[in-house]
Amino acid sequence: MKKYIYCLVVMLMCVVSVFAQSKDGGISEDMLGRIRQGYTGTPEQKAVKNALASNSIATLAINANNLSMIDTHFSHRVSTKGITDQKSSGRCWLFTGLNVLRAKMITKYDLPEFEFSQNYNSFYDLLEKSNLFLQAIIDTRDLPMDDRKVEESDWRWRTIYWSF
Repeated sequence: MKKYIYCLVVMLMCVVSVFAQSKDGGISEDMLGRIRQGYTGTPEQKAVKNALASNSIATLAINANNLSMIDTHFSHRVSTKGITDQKSSGRCWLFTGLNVLRAKMITKYDLPEFEFSQNYNSFYDLLEKSNLFLQAIIDTRDLPMDDRKVEESDWRWRTIYWSF
């Protein structure tokens, strides 16, 4: 049944894209009328209509045959020694990397407990980002404020600022 729904959705999209556009690129009333006439209310068309009304197109487009080919077997296991709480700080990438290193450190030196300083690494990450921003200011100091390069530097800084 899903295969039929998928085929009908694709066919409908093709019909709309080929026939429905007017010369100025919009959908004309005449084309909409032809599309409406193409719907005859057959059981298959009703099934497609109901499926489209209650599901997202992403859900309808899933191919179950492809899903069964995904290999969920992992060939490597990363040992861990617990997790550390980032407390919604937005530094999950940093905590994850340090937790992998932490497990290696505990195993190598036979430590009962050990934790890297996330604040130390976060400080130097922000220091590098600030340095990049200041360098962008220096590089664009002679350009007008509405220049694209200046606006890009400002956008980068706002992205960095809101990341901590």
